[in-house]
Amino acid sequence: MSATAVLRTAVVRPSRVALPLAILWTLAAAACNGCNPVEPGGPTGSREVWMSPNVGSLDFLDLFSRPDAWTRARSKVTTIGFTGGALLDEPCSICGPNTLHAFLTVVPGGAFRWLASRNLKIAVGAASVKAWDCSAATTASQAIAGLENVSANGAAASFLAMDEPFTSGLPPNQNYAASMPTCGFTVAQTTTNVRSYVQRVQAAFPGVQIGLIEPYPYFSAAQIESFVASLSDAGVKLAFFHLDYDENFLSIDPTSDFLEFRSFFQKRQIPFGIIIIGTNGTSNVTAANGALVAALRISRTLGIRSQPHVLFESWLDYPPASPAQDLRLYPDNLPEDGQTTMTGLVNTVLETMP
Repeated sequence: MSATAVLRTAVVRPSRVALPLAILWTLAAAACNGCNPVEPGGPTGSREVWMSPNVGSLDFLDLFSRPDAWTRARSKVTTIGFTGGALLDEPCSICGPNTLHAFLTVVPGGAFRWLASRNLKIAVGAASVKAWDCSAATTASQAIAGLENVSANGAAASFLAMDEPFTSGLPPNQNYAASMPTCGFTVAQTTTNVRSYVQRVQAAFPGVQIGLIEPYPYFSAAQIESFVASLSDAGVKLAFFHLDYDENFLSIDPTSDFLEFRSFFQKRQIPFGIIIIGTNGTSNVTAANGALVAALRISRTLGIRSQPHVLFESWLDYPPASPAQDLRLYPDNLPEDGQTTMTGLVNTVLETMP
């Protein structure tokens, strides 16, 4: 199986009319009117701030070769996220310039050593149970290979995020018109294979913290909590849980569920965070627009900084009509003073939203 197969198969998202970006920035500034934001990591701040560029973004490598271009954002970020396929030796058709060889040669010593020298942690987003590998045997081997490539080049990955194994394991949720193959498993069957995956990866890398990503509202809060409980009963202690929140479903008010998630994960002592991501990958503007809408909703419900993990990510795709190639480009990462870049988004949200 090729490296590209480890990448996310997204739930089908409905289209929506975007608010003008200027309005969103005004709302973002108003969200913190009268408050006094503190830097993440302080006593009232966030323990982890992840920034995971789009796997194919054309300036991912510039983060390492142009460190002065994102000084402010880098002071806020604790962790840089990589998609698992970009850490393998085999070709990755949607990684663009972001290949393993490129990461190892972009600066003297390579990108991984560069991050370690600046006390920035590394996270890997990786497949486990997928429709093309329901046993999670191949995906475990790929995850281990990616972690080995990091450790052989000057660093150690701190986190591994399993990319929606229950989404792939269980039958499709027809309520959301998800046209994707699945394994058709029960929760128990999916749990068994996730446990085997975790055991294999941790046997090879006992220091890596393995957590889970699942989508909402594709799954209800009760369903997601049942997955976590099933894993716990099977002996899998999650190091974190990240919610893939799709703010496109405007008819669903997530407020009570967000509060429920926070309570549930606090009681289980599992660090929790809601992923801030756009919903339209056609440009920097549309990507940033959707991400700001999501961030505002999270801020008003839970507060950005109260989350143990604050997550800025992109896996947005842009398939042109012809040829039907899956491009993963936006948003650009630099410059950090831009309103529609990943580093600009980090600064805007963490400097203006409580």
